[in-house]
Formats: sequence, C-alpha cells, structure tokens
Amino acid sequence: MRFLVIGNPSNRRLLGFEAATRSEGHTCDLVSWQDVLAGSDWAESARGAIVKFDSPGEDFDLERALLRLGAGVEEQEHPGARFLSAEEATALPYDHGRIRAPRQWYRGFRALLQRCEQDLAGLEPRLLLNHPAEIALLFDKARCHSALSGAGVAVPEATAPVSSYEELRAELERLGWARVFVKLKSGSSASGVVALEVRQGRVQARTSAELVNEGGQARLYNSLRIRRYRGEREVSQLVDLLAAEGVHVERWIPKASLEGGACDLRVVVVGGRARQVVVRQSRSPMTNLHLGNRRGDLSAFQARLGASGWRDLEALAVSACAPFQGLYAGVDVLVDSSWRRQAVLEINAFGDLLPGVEHEGEGCYLAEVREAARRGA
Repeated sequence: MRFLVIGNPSNRRLLGFEAATRSEGHTCDLVSWQDVLAGSDWAESARGAIVKFDSPGEDFDLERALLRLGAGVEEQEHPGARFLSAEEATALPYDHGRIRAPRQWYRGFRALLQRCEQDLAGLEPRLLLNHPAEIALLFDKARCHSALSGAGVAVPEATAPVSSYEELRAELERLGWARVFVKLKSGSSASGVVALEVRQGRVQARTSAELVNEGGQARLYNSLRIRRYRGEREVSQLVDLLAAEGVHVERWIPKASLEGGACDLRVVVVGGRARQVVVRQSRSPMTNLHLGNRRGDLSAFQARLGASGWRDLEALAVSACAPFQGLYAGVDVLVDSSWRRQAVLEINAFGDLLPGVEHEGEGCYLAEVREAARRGA
C-alpha cells in the first residue's frame, strides 16, 4: 500500500515511520509542512493513500511561518495575547527555547490544518491516520478536557477560565484548592506548565519556564531544569504572562510513587488497543522525559497496581480515544498516590515517539503501519 506523511523532512519522526512502512513492503511519500504552506498541489498525492499528519515541531523556519500565518487570523478568545505582525514574525531571530506568542502560533497551525482539510475534500484518501480538525482540538487543552469530560472520561477537575493571576487566586479561594497545574492551552512538551501551590498565604511555583527580566522586558524560555519561584511578585508575573496567551488550570492530584519518585504513564493507543507504555518518573511535579526524568519500571508499576487495576487503566486510555476518529494517540494517564483513582491528564496528537518501546514485538510506528494496512485493505 502507499502511505503519505506530512511533516518535517529529515525529522526522526518521519524517518522512523518511513522505515516502518518500508519494512512491511509498502511505499511512503513525504510532504513537508512548508510545501503545504506554500500552496503546492500536495493533496493530489493523497488520493488513494493512507495519510498521516505528523508534528510541525523542531523546525524554527516553520515556527516563524506559522506565526506569520497566525498574524492574519483574528484572536477571539484571548485578546491580551501577544501579537506579532507578519513582518515581525518573518524577521524573528533564533533564540533557543524562547516561548514566543504561543497563541498566535496555534492560530497559524489551526489555519494550516483547516487548509489541509479543504485540500483533501473530495480526494478520497484510503485512510486518515489522524484528522486535521481533531489535531487542532487536541492541541487546545481546555477544549480537549471538555470533550473528554463530556464523554464521561475521568479527568482532573478544572477551574473556570481565568485570564490573570488575580483571577486565578480568586478562583482557588472560591474552590478551596491549594495546589493546581497551570498549563498553556496550546502548549506541548511541558512548555509553560506551572505547578502552583498556595498555603497559609505563601505561594510558590515550580515550572520548566525560565522567567527573564531584561531591559524592562519580561521573556519566557523553555528550560530543561525545573525552576522554583516564590512570592507574589515573581509568581504573579509568571502566571500573568502565560494567562494572557490562554491557560487551562487543573486541580493537582498527587501521583503514585515507586522507588525513585512519583510517576505517570504515556500509553499509546493504536486501533482501539492500549499498546506501548512508558512509566515517566520524576522527583519534580513534571514527568516529561525530555526534562531529564527517567523511565520507570513498568513491571513494578503493574505489580503495584494489580491485574484488575491495570485492566482498568488500559480501558481508561482506550476510552479517552473513543470520542475521536484518529487511529492512534498518546494518552497521559495518572494513578493517584492511593493507587485507587485514575485519570487522563492529556491526549497527545503526536504522542507516538517512544524509541525502543515495544508491545508484542512492535514499536509504535510498526503497530500503526500494520493496523492502517489492515484497515486500508
């Protein structure tokens, strides 16, 4: 069969998926996001093909192009979000780790996904592994949380929408909550995630975001080191910068622990089955592996949870994907410190990059290729 992948050429994601298709005797064509942006007739190659949309990350030129595209899209939900003109976006210098206008980036990516959907209209691909409109939804943490909650999937409680630190503190006082996670609505890979604690009038935030004040300007950078901010002045400045771009705030549920730290799970669901699983273990509130955290012992986690609890966890991950049409997704699942409560933290549209992790002899990409070929037939 013929596969078509839209992504960033030479990226490890595309190369890994292409290798999996060829190992099964299929062909695989690659189209760059830049070509789609340029208005090429890429969609013609989707006719009769199995199509996969992959991550637009790890490409600064594409980041600038999406910011430029987002400059022409009206912001309706978060008027306080930073706005760059198309000219400013084009001229942006590379600044490693800088969090720049994430809401504008999302507007651009959403517009690009809408363009893909229009380009594919009437062309009848054999199969879509993921759907542009659903990718856009999954990239909006508040909308995704609402969709999961509405489908009866267990998720952490969320606050009402807030647009400032002051509004957040008032909401926490109303709810009687002392600990929450503040997340950029359209962030990924723990970008702009803040673990916020308010106790006895004292406030502290732990985050992967580095706050830099220089020349009268405040900037945020993604950092591989978790930082701790204390006191109203710093914490309010941090939260206000994020809240202007749109945040989703969830109640902090203490996570189950094994020797070596607290942990949660990335579960890759393919074709309605929980497949590859990684235990993400950390001594900080953020478990993302790229932050220097470690892969935990899956067998020990399963043993501690028990056979019945593990079946429940797999069923929870599968149920989180049920409201969506996509063939696969990466589901982040939490088990609480009592080892009794389970909840879905997020669904990741591009959450299948788990090098070296197999299930029944299959890595994520091989499982996707085989399931897609079976359905495509």
